[in-house]
This record gives sequence, structure tokens and C-alpha cells, in this order.
Amino acid sequence: MIQLGGLLVRSGVTAKLGIEIGGDLQKDEHQKKKAYTLLGMFRTQLSVPNEAKKTEEIESLGKQFLFGKERDEKRVNVE
Repeated sequence: MIQLGGLLVRSGVTAKLGIEIGGDLQKDEHQKKKAYTLLGMFRTQLSVPNEAKKTEEIESLGKQFLFGKERDEKRVNVE
């Protein structure tokens, strides 16, 4: 679960929704609404490709995004 949470943070979706890292998504009513929104986004946008080629394309996009962000973060830390 921790790794999945890390992917959510890296994707930028938590920031876009204003979900506070470490916030209580179950007890805090304001955060709970944001969690419902996130879950709704996943349920309405969820599509798992059946074709191997499409899966490879989506995997490639994920790698590009992840490694591109890591390069950007390293560049910022060095400067």
C-alpha cells in the first residue's frame, strides 16, 4: 500500500485534488470528500487494455513520466 501511495503522490493526482499527505481520509470530513473524488475518478476512468501492444504503450508512458520526474527532481536538488 505504501508503494501505491507513493505512485499516487508522484502522479500529481493527490496535489491536484488537495489531498494532504498524512491527513486522515476517514475521519476528516473535508479529506473524506477528496478521497471519494479520487475513488470516483479511478472507477470512471478505469480501463485495463486487453491487447499486449496497448499495455506496452501505457507501460512506456508510465516509465517516461516516472523517470522524467526523477531527473527533474535531481536537477532541482543539484541547482
